[in-house]
Amino acid sequence: MALMVSICTSCGGAFAAPLDICHACAALLSTTAARAGSRRWPPGGKAARPALRARDAVALERLLHACRQAGDAISQALSLKLEDACILPPDAALAEIAGLGSRVVFSANGDAAQARVLVLPRDHSPAGWTLPVTAPRGLALLGHAAGAVVTAAGAGAEETLRLLAVAHRLAAPPLGAGPLPLWAGEAAG
Repeated sequence: MALMVSICTSCGGAFAAPLDICHACAALLSTTAARAGSRRWPPGGKAARPALRARDAVALERLLHACRQAGDAISQALSLKLEDACILPPDAALAEIAGLGSRVVFSANGDAAQARVLVLPRDHSPAGWTLPVTAPRGLALLGHAAGAVVTAAGAGAEETLRLLAVAHRLAAPPLGAGPLPLWAGEAAG
């Protein structure tokens, strides 16, 4: 008897079923989609509302469940983001949308541009090249396209963030392919 092992396109976990998404992620995604209702992206031809990829929505939902015991501002902000967002289907691949793992270039209050990679808190690097989605800036930028202007509620004051560019990590190159760019839109090094 052959055993079929599949990899979940949302969480990356292995499971024994001929499906694209595991049962746990499917349940979380249906909860998130039900919360988001029938909103389409972009609504009315404008991208004012954030658009989350299915895998990002599932990751935020899991993070929300982990934070709910604390009952802090982070869980409230995550809940609001999920309620306001349009959830994209798992097969949607919009390169212009900032998601987990995307490198975003943004300016805060008209200051110099900064580049960071949006990550979950467990993947945050103290070196400063990552921006966790539990930080006001990270959560505000998540789900928006380049050119968007969003507001992040910081400690004591609000910041106006302009998302200048979004780049996504490329898939691993084939063996022997030579130097390839690490991010979409960059020249080979």
